[in-house]
Amino acid sequence: MRKGCLFLMCAAMLAACSQEMPDVEDTSTPSHEETVAALRQAVRDIDRACVEGNTEFFRRVLTGDFHFTGPDGETLTKQQAVGGFESGAVRFTAFETDEVDVRVYGDMAVVLGLIRAEEVLAGGELVSWTRRITWLWVRADGQWKVAAWHASQLPDDEGGGQGGP
Repeated sequence: MRKGCLFLMCAAMLAACSQEMPDVEDTSTPSHEETVAALRQAVRDIDRACVEGNTEFFRRVLTGDFHFTGPDGETLTKQQAVGGFESGAVRFTAFETDEVDVRVYGDMAVVLGLIRAEEVLAGGELVSWTRRITWLWVRADGQWKVAAWHASQLPDDEGGGQGGP
């Protein structure tokens, strides 16, 4: 009798488990598509912030240990990057990222793109340049922030800008 009860309990449990469960969406974690869309929007926000010189935006979106590497190997910290906008040493009249490719790896993402910009150099000279860029984004406390930014000069581009802050 005991074996029969155990068999019936197991059969009942299997039947219950095989019933189609209603879909319950976990709203605490964005979908892959939502994450990609959010990062694409963040790229557009960076473009706008560069033209506007929006230091508050960069204070918010760059991690505390942010690291920028320019095409000539020059490196900048978050404080140096924000300071360039504050002092007026970094000024853009145009800044647009195209060919955006977002690759999400959990709470990290790599965003690749092509920046076309017009930058006002010290002394007032306006230069146009194009750079391939790689951003490393990290998600902490539900917010995406840029931890690293690398800009590479294209072989046929003689522009004098760095490719970012």
